[in-house]
Amino acid sequence: MVTFVLLAIVAAAGLWILVRQASNAPDRTPVVVAVLPIALLFLTVPQSIAVVRLIQGFQEIATTGAAGPNGVVPLCAGILSTLGLGALAFAATMGAAALVQLLHASPQPDAADARADEPSVLRTGFLVASSLLIVLVAVATYFGESLPGLIMQMGLRADRVRDASSREIAEVSARIAGRAVLALIGGVAGSIALVVSGIANVATVRLGRPSPWMSRFSWVVLAAAGLLTCWIVAWAVVDLRALDSLQPR
Repeated sequence: MVTFVLLAIVAAAGLWILVRQASNAPDRTPVVVAVLPIALLFLTVPQSIAVVRLIQGFQEIATTGAAGPNGVVPLCAGILSTLGLGALAFAATMGAAALVQLLHASPQPDAADARADEPSVLRTGFLVASSLLIVLVAVATYFGESLPGLIMQMGLRADRVRDASSREIAEVSARIAGRAVLALIGGVAGSIALVVSGIANVATVRLGRPSPWMSRFSWVVLAAAGLLTCWIVAWAVVDLRALDSLQPR
């Protein structure tokens, strides 16, 4: 929860800067696109922390040779619930950015300002490129959110664990831990890229004027963010229900 609070503070700071910029220059501030990397941190940072906890849990299982629903289900549920909450926080941040951009929309840019500050192709290109990070985050999220399903498929259900030897449990746990390490590397690398891109986006918007069509492109980005949120939340709910069925009654 502390992680989400800190990320919320960062997102609020970024939105505050963009709100001030939108108030001064509404025609040159694609708030939705600019805030996207900051909002995506709600998906990468908590996931990385949850994966670390998952690795630690399965390392303990591999050491003790003891497993079962009481030990496995909470580990899997932790990463699913974290991703679900992260997706909702991501959606809330993008919704707030869309509201800011909508409220500060300018139907006609000031002609004198437009002549003095022509749209920059480089700035526009950078903002478009930064929006593509949503694809990389979606891939990293897939690897993280698929871990619980992988665990269930590899025989850590209660009915199989009863007949498994300590060696078999250790081998399965080591394999899952290896996959989790890959998800962790993707999450950490993605978080670093998002931090750099988020800072650069805010600076880009403040220092120059992107192309006017970026405002329309913002709604495409918003739609993609909505689809990503629905996908993550739906997957998390389905897998949490499946995990709940594994709990002993």
